[in-house]
Amino acid sequence: MRGGWALALAALLVALPATTSVSGTDVEARYRIEVSGRVGFIDRAGQVRVPPTYTAASPFADGLAAVRVGSKWGYIDPQGREVLPPQFDVAGDFMEGRAAVRVDGRSSIIDRQGRVVLASPSFGEISVLREGRLPVKIGRVWGFIDADGTTVVSEKYSAALPFSEGLAAVAESGRWGFIDRAGQMVVPPTYDRAGRFSGGLAPVMTEAGWGYADRSGAVVIAPVYRGAEPFSEGRGRVAIFDAEGVPRHGFVDRTGALVIPTSLTYAGDFHDGRAVTRVGDRFGYLDAAGRVVIAARFDWAADFSNGLALVKWTEGGTVRQGYIDVDGAFSWKTP
Repeated sequence: MRGGWALALAALLVALPATTSVSGTDVEARYRIEVSGRVGFIDRAGQVRVPPTYTAASPFADGLAAVRVGSKWGYIDPQGREVLPPQFDVAGDFMEGRAAVRVDGRSSIIDRQGRVVLASPSFGEISVLREGRLPVKIGRVWGFIDADGTTVVSEKYSAALPFSEGLAAVAESGRWGFIDRAGQMVVPPTYDRAGRFSGGLAPVMTEAGWGYADRSGAVVIAPVYRGAEPFSEGRGRVAIFDAEGVPRHGFVDRTGALVIPTSLTYAGDFHDGRAVTRVGDRFGYLDAAGRVVIAARFDWAADFSNGLALVKWTEGGTVRQGYIDVDGAFSWKTP
C-alpha cells in the first residue's frame, strides 16, 4: 500500500507489507512494529506511540494510516487518535488528501473527512495521485483526472506514469514521451521506455540501452546500461549484466560519472545517505561513496526513512526485527 492508491480499483486489494518502515513528517515520523501478531507504531526514539493493538495496519501516508479492527478498516493519526472509524472492507493509502476505499463491493474515493469525492468510478485501474493528477485507465487507454475526479487529460495513452516535477511519462503507439499537467506533449514519444523525473533527469530506454534524459528530452547520460532508476540523493542506480549474465548494480552522479562501480549484487536507492546492499547472503548499507558503513549482518533490510530502517535477523533460531539508525545502532527491537 505504501506510495499511493490501489493499482486496481475494481479489486482494490493491496498486500500489506509485514515489515516496512513508516514515513511521516520529520517531527512525527512513525514506524510500523508488530508484536505477538498485533501492529502498532513507534517514533524515531523507539518509543511506542501507538500501542500494538491492531490486527493489521498500513504505513502512514499523508499523515494518516489505515488500521484494521476485526474485519473493518479505519484511519488514525500519528498520535493514534481515530480519524475515521473502522467501516471499510478495504482501505488504500491517502495521497494528497484522497484515498480509495471499498464497502460492500462498491469502490469510491474519499477525502480526509471521509466524504465521498468520487463514487463508483468507472475506470478499471488507477495509479498514484501526484501533483494533483491521477492516471486512470478506461478500457485499454489511460488519461488523468484531478483530485475531484474531473478529467483533465483525456484517455488516449496505452500507458501512463504518475507526475513528477511537472511531467508525466506516457506511451503512445509503443513509444514513450512526457506530457505537462495540461496534457501537452512537451517531449515527443521517441523512447522505448521511460521513468519519472527526479532532480531534473529521468531514466529513458533507447535501442542502445538505458540512460537519462533532461527536461528537454535530450539524452544527457549515455544509454549504456541494462537498467536505470530515478535519481535519489544525487545518485542514479544503474545495472549491467556481467559475463555470466548476472545483474550487477552501481550508481552514477548527475554528470554521468560512475561513482560507485557496477559490481554490487544488489542495491537499493539512497535514503538518508544510506543504500541497502547485499554481501553474500547478508544485507547491510553503503554510504554515498560506496563504502559499507553498516556491516552486512542482516537477513533482510529495508530502505531508510526519516532516519531509521527496518531490519530482520535470526537469533537462537528465531527471526527478530528492529529499527536501526544511520550508524547501525538499534532504536527498537522486538521484545
